[in-house]
Amino acid sequence: MTGDSPHADRLGLVAASDGFERHVSTVLAKSGIKALWVVPSLDELKTRGIDDVALVLIDGGELPTGRRTEIREHARGNPGRPFLIIAEGADEKLVRRALSIGAAGVIRRADLEATLGPAVRAVLAGLTCFPLDVRAPSVKPVLTNREKQILGMIVLGMSNADIARRLHLTESTIKSHLSVSYAKLGVRSRNEAAAVILDPTEGFGMGILHISDPAQS
Repeated sequence: MTGDSPHADRLGLVAASDGFERHVSTVLAKSGIKALWVVPSLDELKTRGIDDVALVLIDGGELPTGRRTEIREHARGNPGRPFLIIAEGADEKLVRRALSIGAAGVIRRADLEATLGPAVRAVLAGLTCFPLDVRAPSVKPVLTNREKQILGMIVLGMSNADIARRLHLTESTIKSHLSVSYAKLGVRSRNEAAAVILDPTEGFGMGILHISDPAQS
């Protein structure tokens, strides 16, 4: 180990496939870093001595909803222990999703050779890392009052037709606002949007429901 960062050899690697495990381990070795634990799931990492791990590397894929939920629960159960997500196609939306569930950084699988070692050392030094070509992400995206208003009504279970009548707008306008809002939130459905909005660590909380006056836009 080159040892220019504290605890650089105390890594837990969560890799679902042997091929990915070998790839990551090889790249780490080239940087003078060796994983302490290599396990196929976050649950198994917990049983294998996570208290000895300073940093966790997680194969996140494209961060589907189920995977985000699993990682978020891991983060809540292990506060103060940073983790890096290795992802496919890390664009702005994926990076925002990763940071919103507690990740200390995101690196692209395709860029492992050049970025894994530096990213590990940067995170262990207390920094956050994500690809340079991704615009600086905001964990809580900026929503207009109208977008908050419509999303608040979504949380209350109102249909597009109900919202359109309430706001004196067309349903197509409501759909357009929702499309933009979903993109900002990194979600694809009403249920996902409601879950993000009400999440105690990721979302806007119940306060969004206070914006209900149709005159606000």
